[in-house]
Amino acid sequence: MNGGKSRNPPERPRRHGALLVGILLLALALRWAGIGWGLPDRTWPGEPPIHPDEAAVYQRGATLYSAPDAVTFTWGGSLYYRVSYLAGRAVTALGTESASSHFAATVLLLRGCNVLLGVATVAIVAMFGMRAFGATVGLAAGALLACFPNHVLASHYARPDILTTFWISASLACAGSLAGSGQPTERSRSGERRHNWLFVGASVLAGLAIATSYWGLAALPALGVAWLVRRRTLGWIALVGLLALVAAGYLLGSFETFVYWDAFRDAVSRATAMHDTGEFRFPVALLTTVSFYAFGTIATLCAWAGFASMLARRHPVDAVLAIFLLAGGLLLSRMDSEMIRYLLFLSPAIAIAAALGALAFGRAIAVVGVSKPVGEGVAAIAVVLFTLQLSATYVLEMVHGIGPRERIGRELADRARPGAIVGVTQSFYGDHTYAPRFPPDHQLRLVPLLLREDSDASGYLQRPLDYVATSDFARGHARSASAREFFRALDDSGRFRPVLAASPHTPPLRLADWLGARPPGDLLYLQSGFAIYESVR
Repeated sequence: MNGGKSRNPPERPRRHGALLVGILLLALALRWAGIGWGLPDRTWPGEPPIHPDEAAVYQRGATLYSAPDAVTFTWGGSLYYRVSYLAGRAVTALGTESASSHFAATVLLLRGCNVLLGVATVAIVAMFGMRAFGATVGLAAGALLACFPNHVLASHYARPDILTTFWISASLACAGSLAGSGQPTERSRSGERRHNWLFVGASVLAGLAIATSYWGLAALPALGVAWLVRRRTLGWIALVGLLALVAAGYLLGSFETFVYWDAFRDAVSRATAMHDTGEFRFPVALLTTVSFYAFGTIATLCAWAGFASMLARRHPVDAVLAIFLLAGGLLLSRMDSEMIRYLLFLSPAIAIAAALGALAFGRAIAVVGVSKPVGEGVAAIAVVLFTLQLSATYVLEMVHGIGPRERIGRELADRARPGAIVGVTQSFYGDHTYAPRFPPDHQLRLVPLLLREDSDASGYLQRPLDYVATSDFARGHARSASAREFFRALDDSGRFRPVLAASPHTPPLRLADWLGARPPGDLLYLQSGFAIYESVR
């Protein structure tokens, strides 16, 4: 790391620019391919989207200025719901055939916005990394973020996570640039003005991040560290100024909070009650096994090494990123469920840390006789390619269109007699996310089997069922004792036997599977397998 501008020879910037353009095109391709995945269409008219939160985003956006409720503000401000509202108005202006097509078009427009925001985030991380750590680190960080599975998948969903990550990456870039500029011996007026604007920009962008999702709170300690590095002190005036600028960003992004204060107050009470476990705990699953699926096993290991190097070097920019990662881990310590999207807001800093770690491994390779640039290049390319094959496999599953959910539904509709009773296990949310998608002309009688804490799941098998349809998610993420008993009885009672199965296409090198890690729940929106059990009579 050179602490400022990279010391590359004059003939290299053009090559670096070409590589950056290539990385951005790769990011665009990974995020745009399969953009219509899981939406209701003419084949499955009226079906909800496979991602359950998209229906909630659409509904909250449509009612934002008519009947906002506490759920609107449970996970942050209203900024993304305002974007959803505007997207719905734009689709209405263009004209749609039905409510179903209006919904699909609105969600597709929101997904398209997320694609552009995802590519912009890759550009911010790459350019900030190039300026702060040198061209090799910046390009490697941009390439890794372009290929991170959770960032690629989240860009295909109409949820606020990508917008939050965009604001956070921009805020960290401003804070890191402020910290990395150091303390010049002669302060010019133009230099002071630039540093002040960097601080203003970082603070307002953090406020916009919080107005989108509460994960943006993790950026606040990083702003304080950047100011401390620059000014060597954080007085009351600076602290009040920081909070005022963040509040201004939040007000700009979520003025609806103050218009609908009662709904916001109810949301804060609900969120506090939901996550008040009485103690903070180290989020072992989120920062280990879940991160293996979110970023890839190799990139995660490199990120740990890079984070250790940040702590060891104590450079100002390292301090900004390290304190952000620590603050993010503190926020994650309150979560009691395992989702790859929970780690998305950390991905800009994780990408830079993973690039630093990969290059450190590359320098270790150079010890055996390979030159340092070659060793670093080989290590960076190897980590990027490993991460790319993860995301590419997931995207190809989306592009393929007919996934295991659709295949198993069609096979059962062809196999079963008309009027057959099919018990369908649903998630503990009670939605259709992890259920087969049957053709619209099927003649089956579908009976929902809700595997909740308060349901008698084990008693479901005493009903007159001809078939039971279940999923990897329902089996692997069964929360209640009765749900686990249900699956034991399904396998061991002798009343049902497995007759059909459909599995997704998984990456050839997904090391987390070899480590025995359980896939996170939201990865199984796409990667869940399905099985059909037939009654034995």
